[in-house]
Amino acid sequence: QLKVEKNLKYGNKHLNFLEVRLKNPLFIAYAYNGGIGFTKRMLKSGLFSKQNRFEPFLSMELVPYDESKKYGKKVLLNYLIYKNHLDKSS
Repeated sequence: QLKVEKNLKYGNKHLNFLEVRLKNPLFIAYAYNGGIGFTKRMLKSGLFSKQNRFEPFLSMELVPYDESKKYGKKVLLNYLIYKNHLDKSS
């Protein structure tokens, strides 16, 4: 198999693993970028625990690492674009 095919296979397998455990696409992005331990520590610290319709999105600015913060924003934006496109196609 080509490296690309292996990378896609294992990347997809890892994303499925994260999706079962985290549900929210933003948390999945953080875990994919920084690891599930990093994400679970953020959740355990109460970073995203506010209960309102704007969370976990308002707390994105409080993510401690710039790389993870930027990655989460990129993934969330792409998620919303694709979701909007697919919802219109249905």
